[in-house]
Order: sequence, then C-alpha cells, then structure tokens
Amino acid sequence: MYLLVTGFYAFLSHLDYLYAAVAAYLCGCFNGALFTSRLFFHDDVRTHGSGNAGLTNFYRTYGARYALLVIACDMLKAVAAVSLAAWLGARFDPRMLPDLPLTAAEQAEYVLHFKYWAGFFCVVGHMFPCTAKFRGGKGILCSATLTLLLDCLKGAICVLIARPLIADLGYGFPVSIMAPGAAGDWMLGVICLAAVWGHIFSPYLNFHGGKGIAVGLGVILAWYWPIGLSLLGMFIVAVAITKFVSVGSLAAAIGLPIAVCAVFPYGSLGLKFCMAMIGITVVWAHRANIKKLMTGKESKLSFTKRVTEPDDK
Repeated sequence: MYLLVTGFYAFLSHLDYLYAAVAAYLCGCFNGALFTSRLFFHDDVRTHGSGNAGLTNFYRTYGARYALLVIACDMLKAVAAVSLAAWLGARFDPRMLPDLPLTAAEQAEYVLHFKYWAGFFCVVGHMFPCTAKFRGGKGILCSATLTLLLDCLKGAICVLIARPLIADLGYGFPVSIMAPGAAGDWMLGVICLAAVWGHIFSPYLNFHGGKGIAVGLGVILAWYWPIGLSLLGMFIVAVAITKFVSVGSLAAAIGLPIAVCAVFPYGSLGLKFCMAMIGITVVWAHRANIKKLMTGKESKLSFTKRVTEPDDK
C-alpha cells in the first residue's frame, strides 16, 4: 500500500513536466507569420515562396512592413512558454513529505530543467503546429529567442544563487556587503566573470563556447539591472544604426567597465577589474568579427541573406 501511495504521488508530482510540455507546445503552435498574413492580408503565407510559415518567407512575400509583428509574435510565445515553465519549476518539489523547503540551488536547478524542457516543446509546436495541419516554420527565430533567454537565464542564476550561498558559508557577513559599491562587491564580480568565462571557455565543448553576450547580459541584469538595461539599449541602438550585430556586441562589452566606473566610482578595485575582464574577454571572443569589419566582409543583419562562412574563418 505504501509503495502504491508513494508511486501515485511521484506520478502526480511529475505531471508538472507534462503540463509544461503541453503548454509550451500550444504556445509554439501560435504562428506569427500565419497569424499576420491572415489578419492583414487575408492570405496564407504557406501558399507562397518556400511554403514555410516562417519569418523569411513572410518577409519575401509581403515585405518588411509587418515583419516586426511576426518577430514580436514568435519571440513573445517563446517568452511565454519559458515563463510558464519557470513558474512550474519554482513550485516543483518531488519529495512526498519534505521536512525542509528546497534550497535555492535545488529550486534553481528545477527551474532550469523546466525551461529547457519547455523550450524544446515550444520549437516543436512552432515547426509542427496542430492548429495549422502540422505545417509551421523552421523554428529559427523561435529557437534563437529561446537560446538567448536560456543563456541569459544561465548567467542570472549564477549570480542569484551565489549571493545567498556565499553569505551562508559561515563567515558572518550579511548579503548586503556584496551589493555594488559595498566592501565585498568584488565577490559577485568574480562570480560574474566566472560565469562569462565558463560560457566562452566551456569545458564541455573543448573550451570553445559562445561569445558571452547573452550570458553576460544575464549576469549584469542579476547583479545590477540598471546597468544591464543601459547596455542592452546601447546594443540595440548600435545594431539599428550600423546593421552589424557584432558592433552592438562590441559597444556593450566596451561600455560595461565604463558604466561600472561611472555608476560606482567608489567601488572596489576587484569589482572594476572583474568587469573590465568581462568586457576584454567578450571583445577578444569577437576578434574574428573585428577582422571582418576591418576588411568589409562582416555580414549585416538581414532576413534574406544567409551566412555561409563561420566567424572563425
């Protein structure tokens, strides 16, 4: 009887994974290109061009006027799927009779699992929507949004978990001592730097990871969100003006240590050093893009042009 009860409870507790999968799939089924083409053009984008219900085919068929709406729809559905998964993960506890609540690290791990789980089903829903006879897009924009969200989340979780963990190690100082501008602010600076280095020099990928933009944004938003938002705005403006994503990334990377020194002039030298190293490392990770910019070979942001040459060449 005990095994039956515990087994039934385990089944019910893990139904949250099923709820997250179904909700994420249904979010993915909402296709921005198909919705916009039917709403404004009384047409089906799949009857034109490549036959895909994606951003590129929509742009080539109807032009750029409503393309931003397609982008917003596909990005917002990814955000909705991941946000719902985060809510389910935050309340998930597989234990039958817990004596103590889950630690912050354990809860954050479940949240991350749920978000990756939901991200997968959101892309599946975008590519094979039950609302459109299982003919959707190719999942590029949706996948890119999820990748950015998850990388940004990864960086933020590192800082959010590290803050209480460092304070709980038993050294007797409060969390406030790690606040920006306080005496121990360098400790979170080290965590931010470690998270970015772990992403760029990932041991799981033979120390050849990403370029640190999304995860860097995540750690800065979790560390001090006003600077994070200002750097995001700097990135958007630079990309809008130049049409080069790499220029926006470089502008944000260079602006980080400058912003930290300007906002916290009395911050510790360790904090400023860590933030400067984050900026220098991200610039170094874009060295191939810098070379292409100097030779005029860097690809501009475009919905129609495909990039066939990797940055490292």
